[in-house]
Amino acid sequence: MAYSQHTADRIQKEMEEHLEGFFQTDAFKETKVTEDDARVFVSAYTAAMYEQEDRTPKRWTRSATETIMTTVLPEKIKADKASQIIPVLEGLFTYLEKNSYIKNGETLIKALHDFADEMFAKFGTAPAEKVAPKTAEATPKQTADTPAVAETQSATDDERPLGWDRPKYVAPEVQKLRRKMAVKQFNNKVNKKLGKKKRKK
Repeated sequence: MAYSQHTADRIQKEMEEHLEGFFQTDAFKETKVTEDDARVFVSAYTAAMYEQEDRTPKRWTRSATETIMTTVLPEKIKADKASQIIPVLEGLFTYLEKNSYIKNGETLIKALHDFADEMFAKFGTAPAEKVAPKTAEATPKQTADTPAVAETQSATDDERPLGWDRPKYVAPEVQKLRRKMAVKQFNNKVNKKLGKKKRKK
């Protein structure tokens, strides 16, 4: 696709209209990022997508997002703003997909988190807090018969993966097996006590 100034201007205009709507959402307000800073992040991303990756919004991809995160954004944005980029773009992708402007919001959001470490390395900074993507994985539904079971994971700070502090999901089958084992152990203890009482009599 050959570069077209008309297309570039159209994308910029459409994105500005979507940003006005996005700025009114709770998702954006929760980021605590100023509208001016958010515009800088979004403008850098969308411009690079078209000018360097030759992609209009409906053709944005995971691989192109990786390239922009690790090459363009560290050059266009100040390092002290680096930790604000992902929350803004994540919220924007969700908003754009909800409004049918893009169709692969979840894929793009996952890319943000998958390549976050590499991006921060290029900035020469580290995020204040790593946040696992909201839409990257589905949490199995819990029912009364399958209560949630959390296990503590231990690892050094350097070895902890993204989302290390989140409860680890244990499959219902494993939970059921553990309950059976617990009941069996309890019954064994009861039988031993009853056996001792009989011998005393």
